[in-house]
Amino acid sequence: MSTIAVLNEPTSLVLVISLFAGAMGSYVLAWWFGVTRRGSVVGRRRWLDEAGAGTMFGLFLVNVVAWLVVLVAVQQSQQSAGPTTNPAEVSPESQLRVSILMGAVSMFSVLVIGSFVRPRHIELLGLSPRSILPALLRVPPGIVIIMFPVLLVGIGTAGVWELLDLDHASEHAMLTYLRESKDWQTHALIMLAAWVVAPLAEEVLFRGHLQTAMAMAIGNRRDGPGSRWAAIFVTSALFAAVHPWWSAPPIFFLSVCLGYAYERTGNLWLAILLHSSFNIIQTLLFLAAAGANN
Repeated sequence: MSTIAVLNEPTSLVLVISLFAGAMGSYVLAWWFGVTRRGSVVGRRRWLDEAGAGTMFGLFLVNVVAWLVVLVAVQQSQQSAGPTTNPAEVSPESQLRVSILMGAVSMFSVLVIGSFVRPRHIELLGLSPRSILPALLRVPPGIVIIMFPVLLVGIGTAGVWELLDLDHASEHAMLTYLRESKDWQTHALIMLAAWVVAPLAEEVLFRGHLQTAMAMAIGNRRDGPGSRWAAIFVTSALFAAVHPWWSAPPIFFLSVCLGYAYERTGNLWLAILLHSSFNIIQTLLFLAAAGANN
């Protein structure tokens, strides 16, 4: 059923109205916590004078290279397994294991190398153990502020694509695997990938290194709200670009929210936990909708 047709149903209209009400509540909560206050995006600096933007861009590239090395190694292994092996024949379970391996290897490689080339690298990124508890305390209000607007942007985006008659997938490939598979191991792999590995790897890569490098480069002479927001928007555009095109608007909006949280607090655990919470809630909503349709 089309998005527009669904929205014409009474139950769906109640859902959309509820989302709008939730989004208004999100705005009130954001105002209460000072999100709308001018200049609130500027938190503690995450860099040292002796470690410039070039170092952070270099670490970002190390992360990307490590990801590509694992991908190429896996492809070579598949080709050596037999001439009939092709990507279309690779099982979802194998694809999940590869994605988990790629995320884990790239993340750990950049953190280890970064610790050698940049003093206090883990601490400056906001990944020290003492940052976990403050992050956990901020997650409940943070996810309420983020979740409703992102869902509305997602629904609006689906409606726009339909009006423009643009054909696209109706759901992420991992969610399709989750819906179609009855194997608990596949379910466990999907949840590990979506709830743990993806938030860790993507936040370390995009927020921890790319956004920090952009903030350092743009705000080299004058650090302030302008340079921080510019870093957030550029990083968010690239973050959305590596996701399916049809999901770009809500992914961009989510990334802006995560980027703001990181800039304001300097706590990368907060961005990771918010990202994970969003994926968990999205998965549970998908499963609930799939169960209602069966």
